Amino acid sequence: MHFCVDMGRALFTPFSHRHAKVRMAGLKCLYNVMTCGLWKTSADLLASMIGFRDPNIVPIKDFYEPSTKLNYFALFVADRSTVCRELFYKTMGLLLTKLPDKYDHEGRLYPYILSGLYDANDGIRSTVFEIIEEIGQIHEEENEEKLRETKQYAYTNEWTLNGQIKDSQMVYPFPILHRPRLGSRIVTRSYVRRYIRGLYGEMNDWIEVNRLRCSQLLLYSTMYAEDYMTQFLDELLVAIYRNIIDKENKIIHENISKTIKLLGRYCKPIGY
Repeated sequence: MHFCVDMGRALFTPFSHRHAKVRMAGLKCLYNVMTCGLWKTSADLLASMIGFRDPNIVPIKDFYEPSTKLNYFALFVADRSTVCRELFYKTMGLLLTKLPDKYDHEGRLYPYILSGLYDANDGIRSTVFEIIEEIGQIHEEENEEKLRETKQYAYTNEWTLNGQIKDSQMVYPFPILHRPRLGSRIVTRSYVRRYIRGLYGEMNDWIEVNRLRCSQLLLYSTMYAEDYMTQFLDELLVAIYRNIIDKENKIIHENISKTIKLLGRYCKPIGY
């Protein structure tokens, strides 16, 4: 067990190396390291890699010596190498589809795979969309009995006006070429609740790049969550109002505008 922990921590150095080939070599080892030990070992390793610390637990060492936590996965999202970012998202997809205890890690990994939908490279964005569709397909197969009635009776959401609004009539932002499959929408909805409130403050961050990424994550989260977003509108709309009047960054303004249109399509006015 200790050997696996040491192997995992040894990846921290290549993860932050200045050469892309070294960073990629570390990523290629990640899956094997995550599967070579017990569940508790892999959970602890993953928590260290994303800089997670239980707010209810303060290490004794922190009282007399300063410590830092680095989110290595966040570094990969902003990596300057296109091939390195592509490998990162493929690795996240591998962990989310093949890892034996993937459901225990899904909540921490899923936001990173969503960030690939608004990567600077169109090829990566398309790849990530396909990965999320694969995750959704696996979810449907593993929950076939629960979803059988929904799929067999072709349940239509109320916002589709009983099926009058067809998929071909909807305009989706790239790389989403069609309505995400049922499994992808269900998986995304289950994790939107965990980070949506964190977006409220970041939407008004003084750092422009943070507001940009926040607007992008909100847009694609709304695309997958659909009418599920109704329950968050009280605080979400207030945060959006402050951004829609700020037209300095055209991309942020465009993302917020698209999000508002989607909310208007998916959410019933009487619901809020």
